[in-house]
Amino acid sequence: MVIEILVRISPTIALGEDNPKSVIANLPKIDVSKQCDEKGECERTIEEKVFDTLKKLSDRYLQRGMPKSEVEKLFGRPTEAGVDSWKDVRFGNPVAAWLYAVSLSGTTGFYIIFVNDRMDYFG
Repeated sequence: MVIEILVRISPTIALGEDNPKSVIANLPKIDVSKQCDEKGECERTIEEKVFDTLKKLSDRYLQRGMPKSEVEKLFGRPTEAGVDSWKDVRFGNPVAAWLYAVSLSGTTGFYIIFVNDRMDYFG
């Protein structure tokens, strides 16, 4: 019940908050072990609120072409496990992907992708 109340007010806090990094740091965690039962049926309320909040914050604060350092100031950098980088095979440009959330099914994630240290994509 406490989690349900927290989840219901999270988007309200997120939209009224001036510091998206703080909002992201305080989002509830999407956790299969706590939100899914033995049959694989999952309570998706937290997942929906996390993804919805990340999308709203991104739409409000992020713009394509922003420097990586500016995005890091606004959103914070995910844990090392959520950071990946490689070279673009076509042109050899450095690419970095920051993963902020993964769905309960593991098939969807919220990423911010950088090419040449500039934000290219979020969602």
